[in-house]
Amino acid sequence: MFALSPRIQHMDATCREVFSCDRLDIIGLLADRGGLSVRTTVALENIIDRVGIDGTLAAGTIHGIVTGMDRDATITFASTCLQWTHSAPGDFLRASVADIAALGAGGGDVRR
Repeated sequence: MFALSPRIQHMDATCREVFSCDRLDIIGLLADRGGLSVRTTVALENIIDRVGIDGTLAAGTIHGIVTGMDRDATITFASTCLQWTHSAPGDFLRASVADIAALGAGGGDVRR
């Protein structure tokens, strides 16, 4: 895509292994013209809602880029947004940046 579209600067994606409607493993990927960053697998269990996750990844990626995070930090932040989104109903991320940072720092449990 980078060769075909010289204006594209970033691409994100997920790789998912679905076990059931409420359990999956997800890996976040972020590429830019300098390389690829891969977020380690996050095991998601007891999923409440899977709607809106692709938009959440995009929003987390945009946040990371706009705020000056490096590629690794950006995909970690965006993937953590996905983790939060799976734990709440609806397709709107109702978490603050501090909430996402706390979850990404090892808080394996979403705190509301």
